[in-house]
Amino acid sequence: MLHVFLKLSILLFSLLIHDVFGATNTNDPPPVVHSCNGKFRILGDRAECIGSDVVRNCAYKSCWLAGHQYVPMTECKLAKSTDTRLSGQQCAQYEFINSDLRNVHFKCRNPGNVDYLCPPNANNIGKVLGCSDCYPV
Repeated sequence: MLHVFLKLSILLFSLLIHDVFGATNTNDPPPVVHSCNGKFRILGDRAECIGSDVVRNCAYKSCWLAGHQYVPMTECKLAKSTDTRLSGQQCAQYEFINSDLRNVHFKCRNPGNVDYLCPPNANNIGKVLGCSDCYPV
């Protein structure tokens, strides 16, 4: 009985070592993360990610920024409102609007589906979601 136990222990130990070394010595490249710096829109379990003039369809679950599925933005105004108060928003969806150079801004939709307009200030520029499971459209 002890002989069988030793054989099983050695077998399990060798499988454990194989898994550890196999996981650390893999030659698989890291996944490519596509930067959604032009637009990010949720489409159910998929997302539209536009960056560098390339439109991609991505798995929403693969899109993140610092562990969150939103982009924090500051100094945002409620869209289509006369309210001039500013607020910080968690933009789950966003689009960089620059067609009118006199009115460059981010269109932001928070998780509650409320739209805001946010300026391209130092706090808002450069923060974008990145997606890893995508294909070009």
